[in-house]
Amino acid sequence: MCWNIKHAAKAFVAVALIAPALLGHAQAGQGDIAIGTGGVTGIYYPAGGAICEMVNRESQATDLRCFTESTAGSIANIRALRDGSLDFAIVQSDWVYHAYHGTSVFASDGPFDGLRVVFELHSEPFTLVARKGSGIIGFEDLKGKKVNIGLPGSGQRSTMDVVMKAYGMDYDALGGTTELSETGMAKAICNGEIDAMVYTVGHPAAAISDVANNCDVELVNVEGPAIDKLVSENGFYQKVSIPGDLYEGTGSAVNSFGVRAVLVTTAKEPAGTVNRLTTDVLGHFADFARLHDSFSVLKPEDMINDHLAPIHEGALSAIAALGLQPQP
Repeated sequence: MCWNIKHAAKAFVAVALIAPALLGHAQAGQGDIAIGTGGVTGIYYPAGGAICEMVNRESQATDLRCFTESTAGSIANIRALRDGSLDFAIVQSDWVYHAYHGTSVFASDGPFDGLRVVFELHSEPFTLVARKGSGIIGFEDLKGKKVNIGLPGSGQRSTMDVVMKAYGMDYDALGGTTELSETGMAKAICNGEIDAMVYTVGHPAAAISDVANNCDVELVNVEGPAIDKLVSENGFYQKVSIPGDLYEGTGSAVNSFGVRAVLVTTAKEPAGTVNRLTTDVLGHFADFARLHDSFSVLKPEDMINDHLAPIHEGALSAIAALGLQPQP
């Protein structure tokens, strides 16, 4: 039986707290790798913990140890990979594409030619959560409302920027904004300090469960011509339906669009290390899939895709040895 997401997040907290002095590439030994994730109540943190769990099962034989690091999210993770302070990171698929090509928020950085994909993970819908009675039944109803738009440097924040632009809105149209973490935004919406929050996340998500369990909220559809155009013009987006009844007080399915979570590294990471990690996860996939609810619908062959950035040579060798084929 799959773990409840809250149990999974708590279980993997220990992974990041073991030998904290080792966290980060600059402090790690030769046999240590650090995976940048996100906030501890999101899915990236337990997802990174699940990957490390698989790697660390073989650590005595391979002398490879894996640690997770909580971070501000996708944009920060990409830049940490680029400056060498992380070995691996979990990043939204759209920001993998933009970082590799040097577009969008990475235009001033230039193309990140050394960025490499290891494998893809779960889908992540752009999720709009509003207090019941706030009058928010669609994205454009955020006008005049106070909204948490996410931490600077997070994929959540950058995706919100994209959606605002798609709807022809700027932040002045809102009734105010906050830049709170997952935990902070959950408290703020229940305390009436904000009317809504946005979150690009796999489901079920602990931060949304916390909100739904403590106050009356609803998930809001994010759809229509603006989203149709956004998805049609960007191959890294896809339309997504968030199942109903995942959270307390929520009912029918909600329509939105989304990205995928992607484990990435750099071309400088040794092929043997990437091969070992990939083999530990994809080669024992049934065990891995049991570590988190969001992995239950994954299939190994669907996790291999090179349309965002090249696949690392170490991952390719592991994929070939396992008899898997990258998707076109």
